[in-house]
Amino acid sequence: MKNIRIILSFALIATMFVGCSEDFFDRTPTEYITQSDLGDPMKDPAVMESMVNGMYLTLFTSGTGGIDTHADFGQKSNDIISDLLCGDMGMAGSNYGHFYNSTELKSTSRTNNTNYAIWRYNFRLIKAANDILALYKDDQKAPTVGAEVWGQAKAVRAYAYYNLINFYSKGFKGFESVKVLPIYDITSNVAQPFSTAQQVYDFIKKDISDAVDALEGFDRSYYNEIDQSVAKGIRSYIYLMGGEWANAISDANDVIALNGLSTAKDVTSGFSKLNTKGILWGVDITNENTGKLASFWGHIDIYTYGYAYAGDAKIMDSNIFAAIDPLDVRAKQFDANGRPTGKFYNADRKKGADKSWEGDVFWLRVAEMYLVKAEAEFNSTGAAAAQLTINSLLNNRKLEDGNLDIVGTSPAVGTPAYTITSADDIYLQWRIECWGEGKSYAAMKRLHITNTRGTNHSELAGVAISWDDDRLTFPTPENEAINNPNVN
Repeated sequence: MKNIRIILSFALIATMFVGCSEDFFDRTPTEYITQSDLGDPMKDPAVMESMVNGMYLTLFTSGTGGIDTHADFGQKSNDIISDLLCGDMGMAGSNYGHFYNSTELKSTSRTNNTNYAIWRYNFRLIKAANDILALYKDDQKAPTVGAEVWGQAKAVRAYAYYNLINFYSKGFKGFESVKVLPIYDITSNVAQPFSTAQQVYDFIKKDISDAVDALEGFDRSYYNEIDQSVAKGIRSYIYLMGGEWANAISDANDVIALNGLSTAKDVTSGFSKLNTKGILWGVDITNENTGKLASFWGHIDIYTYGYAYAGDAKIMDSNIFAAIDPLDVRAKQFDANGRPTGKFYNADRKKGADKSWEGDVFWLRVAEMYLVKAEAEFNSTGAAAAQLTINSLLNNRKLEDGNLDIVGTSPAVGTPAYTITSADDIYLQWRIECWGEGKSYAAMKRLHITNTRGTNHSELAGVAISWDDDRLTFPTPENEAINNPNVN
């Protein structure tokens, strides 16, 4: 698999992140390259490539949430926020303030900048996808020429709406009739009324299914591009949200069959390179596209010069850590203070030394498909099937097989064991495997979990937080409420 290197012209980069009309921040931002800017994409492949690159650039570029702070860098900042909200991640301190309102559960107010940034980032993704889909004059039927581009745009639109429904509702099952989000397609030129969760679910399920079909046979060149495996991975999550267990299992199985699972050594090797086994979707960070301090690595890795190094470390909840089997290599992903020094780290492992901020970032891994499958099995065929799937994952998480620089030269021998008898047992595996990856927040809502924060949290230590606590779900941000006349 080739590494990605998104190369954009200076004009494109300069145009993408200039000022934006406040009145239309969530629908018609001026940061995107459109047909009128560059010419006819249907006749000039270079123009189409620039538009597709611009769409993917939104996923990881600093400032895409519009708040212009070092806590605003696309999908990975959303992932950190969600992990803080559900309590998987705590903070060692607040010397600089970035993300701290989420660990305090104060970011989910109508006027909070975090709320604004999540909304704006995801609707920018939707806008970028719609700009591409509009070129084909039809976002419901795949074109005969250019289906792979059309399919990627459909997948990105579905992905953004999936993110939004997780953040802006208490869940899907049981809340189907609640109005949650406006739906924007290529025909939407004015502010749209809010649709129910069921309507949004139906919309994104069709989008991602259209994408899966359109991407049949597409051989991507770069990790950032969505191919059929990635689209099926995204769809498995959407099916899981909707309670379509058999479909979720089918998609997860397809992804697993075609892609290799990370080993114990892989998951203790730093996750700073896209060629790490098991990564399905991500981006190669280079000197040209790094956000520097405004990046995942600037906030997570103590070996990278940034906020974790300077005192605002993101740490694993102590209750999760205590529940990890001693024979599980994932226990070695964290130090005694809960910092992810064995999971996310610069290869040189010198505190604060890396000032290139060029660690790659990923958005989807094969291991997640085992968890999707296990959760769907637990909810359909039962705990026994889920146990077998989790065991398949655990066979690749033996301490003895880990990176010796992390686990030591004489690690204990044996296979980690966890008993799957309840939703909490399934949820624990999400929390251990996907710490720092933004997956547990949605699982907490799906599985109706109450988390009691560990004693190492700087805020709300020892406090039980239920999945339906109002502090975990965002209301419509004030800017949308002001600018969209359909908001009550």
